Amino acid sequence: MFLKFKKLLEKQNNRLYYIIAGEASGDLHGANIMSNLLQLDENIIFRGVGGPLMGKQGLKSLVDFNRLSVMGFLEIVRDLCFLLKIKKVIIANIKKIKPDKIILIDYPGFNLSLAKSIKKNLNIPIIFYISPQVWAWNEGRVNIIKKFIDQLIVVFPFEKNWYKKRKIDVNYFGHPLIDLYNENKNNQAAHSSPAIGLFPGSRKQEINYHLPLFEKIIKLIQKIKPEVRFVMGLAPGTPLRKTVAFSQKYGVQIIKNNSWGAFNRSSVAIVASGTATLECAISNTPFVVIYKTSLASWLIARLLLSVKYISIINILAQKLVVEEFIQFGARPEKIVSSVLSLLKNSEEVKQTLSTIVASLGSGQVYKNTAKHIINC
Repeated sequence: MFLKFKKLLEKQNNRLYYIIAGEASGDLHGANIMSNLLQLDENIIFRGVGGPLMGKQGLKSLVDFNRLSVMGFLEIVRDLCFLLKIKKVIIANIKKIKPDKIILIDYPGFNLSLAKSIKKNLNIPIIFYISPQVWAWNEGRVNIIKKFIDQLIVVFPFEKNWYKKRKIDVNYFGHPLIDLYNENKNNQAAHSSPAIGLFPGSRKQEINYHLPLFEKIIKLIQKIKPEVRFVMGLAPGTPLRKTVAFSQKYGVQIIKNNSWGAFNRSSVAIVASGTATLECAISNTPFVVIYKTSLASWLIARLLLSVKYISIINILAQKLVVEEFIQFGARPEKIVSSVLSLLKNSEEVKQTLSTIVASLGSGQVYKNTAKHIINC
């Protein structure tokens, strides 16, 4: 099989790119980068690790993508043996096929460790797309980036100056979610108010912690405003068993694999901290941020975090634009009060969100990123 693959590369003068994504958002960005790379050079062949969207672009994932989606310090420790095993499998595969370039997408804990191991054995250019949030916690990882990453591509404007102060050159082409929104904004049906969007996150542990919170929120809102509808946006790869049972019990409309459609149908949203908060802001939907995790993960995060806020919107604004209800502060009564207030008056928040989103570029992010990857 390997000899057949090697002959294919030599016969067609193909270039081999090894690409790795470890969660749903990375799969989405990876698929779009792959698509744009192929538009620029149809002779590129991909190998690596990714999800179903990257699979549609021709990638056969080396390992089970769903097992990689782990978040939280305690959860990572629990799955450490599996992750170390996967790392060995990937390194062995890279040594065997010797790709021309390696593209690592987000997923910093795993990917930075992988980059370090790769560079100890092989001198293959490594491109890291979507900077690890070293500006938020564990700044010591900057030294790993300096030593083992050849090209770092960031997606937030403030990251350019942050890295420049630390004598690291980075490239910034805007945020890729702007591309995705521009592609989808004309295909969404307008929502009929009032509707509250629920976005629990895509990982199993996020579902387990956030659905019970949503249950309490729904019961409280139904007592106050029984006419309110609820929709739940689910990202690709989200575990469905619990969410489907939950939606049937409380009459929540589930919208799968269409976050823009889900936000567009929401008058106000309750969003688990992560990529979805930025999507929500780009769609100009007022929202509040929630997040709950294991006690151990939370305590460790409290010790390591060096930023005042956890929502990227508040970090970009350098002030509290959207309310954050985190861990012990995620009390249903307070969340409901904030959500109902937004239902009544949200224009000021919408204007602020528009201003913040404008700083993230106007589009063609994937195209310009792909050009840079080919030319670097």
